[in-house]
Order: sequence, then structure tokens, then C-alpha cells
Amino acid sequence: MARQRIASIIGWTALVCAASIAVPAHAQSGGKGPGGFPARPVRLMVPVAPGGTTDMVARLIAPGLGEEFGQPVIIDNRGGASGLIARDIAARAPADGHTLLISNQAIVIASVLQDKGVGDLTREFNAFAWIGVAPNILLVHPSVPAKTVPELVALLKTRQLSFGSGGIGSATHMGMELFFHLSGATGLHVPYKSAGPALTDTVAGHVNFLLGSLPSALPHLRAGKLRALGVGGER
Repeated sequence: MARQRIASIIGWTALVCAASIAVPAHAQSGGKGPGGFPARPVRLMVPVAPGGTTDMVARLIAPGLGEEFGQPVIIDNRGGASGLIARDIAARAPADGHTLLISNQAIVIASVLQDKGVGDLTREFNAFAWIGVAPNILLVHPSVPAKTVPELVALLKTRQLSFGSGGIGSATHMGMELFFHLSGATGLHVPYKSAGPALTDTVAGHVNFLLGSLPSALPHLRAGKLRALGVGGER
């Protein structure tokens, strides 16, 4: 398979890797102060374990949100089930705007795969902010001899290597499955609670490679603990 085609697949995965904040539908709103919104600390549900890109973004924006709201914003990490655990907790919370959900594409994918349609998301939540896009990156542990995408494909056709993901049905899992389908290669899937632990174990060499997020992988790349073979996006 041509490298350009593989890069476009990784780029597609990155293209939908955007985060948005949502509040339960019909949430009340108002100004600061007694009786207004928010009347107490706001809980920000994060659908991944600490250390992943979505968690990093949540912790970056929480102080600013707290200043804007006039109330502290408390991070609540609830990883697992490709984000559906956090989604369901947020959906069951009182629809008063005091529980927010920061989401990425994983929740949309998992909702479709588990018969919770995208329509359910639009009924359960009101999205009010689009935060950004983080490109995905194909990473290998330095012990893997492949230094290019074609070399990795050739290696996977002769040896079984393991790859980590943020869980069954997650964007990182589905991106790799599409990669395998189009390249004819295969790998041993090791699902994690979220992408953060998968990245940690790839750095430690417990799994051989993964499709990760560039912001969370960048420190490990700079330290030489991971090797990048391809990145999603135009540059």
C-alpha cells in the first residue's frame, strides 16, 4: 500500500478527533451571583483516565472556565467503555448545567457501535463549545525495527506484534482496524481503559505500537522513548 494512502487513513482518524463540551439538555442558565448559574462548583466529566489528550485539554481549560463561571470546576475522570461511562453519568445528572462533559470522537463511535445512536447524544446534551483538533500519530516502541509505515506493514505480515488502544470500539482501535483492512497486515489488540494507559505501556515496551495522539506522545518522542512513523493531517 502506498504511504500516501496510509497517511490519509490516519489523517481521517485525526480529523474527527475533536473535543467539545456539552451540558445536559434543557440545562438552566443565568448570570453569576446568588440564584444564578452556577450556584455551586461545576463538575467536568472526562471520559478517559488521567494522562490522555482529552484529560490534558480538560485540565488546561478548567481554570479558565472556573474564572468565567465564578465557581471552581472539578475534574472527574471516568474512563472506560470508550467514554460511555462518563457519558451516561453526565446524562443522568440533573439538567441544571452544573455537570459538564468534555467529549471526543470516541463517544460518537461507541454510541453507534453499541446501538446508542448519535441522535441520543443530541437529545441528551447541548454542545456549546468546539475546542480543537489533535492529530493522531502512528507510534512504535524503539525495539520495533520498522522505521517507516511500509516497513511496519511488511513486519506485521511476518511477525505478530501487539498494539494498544483506548478500548474496544475506540477511535484508536477502529483506526488501527481500518489500517489493517487496507494494508493487509494484522496485529494483536490489547485494549485499555483509555488511551493514556495504552500510551504508557507502549513507552514501557509492554505493547509494540499504537495509534496515539500527538500532544500526549510528544514528550516521549522528544525523549526517544517512542518512534513516530506517520502523522495524521496535511503537515
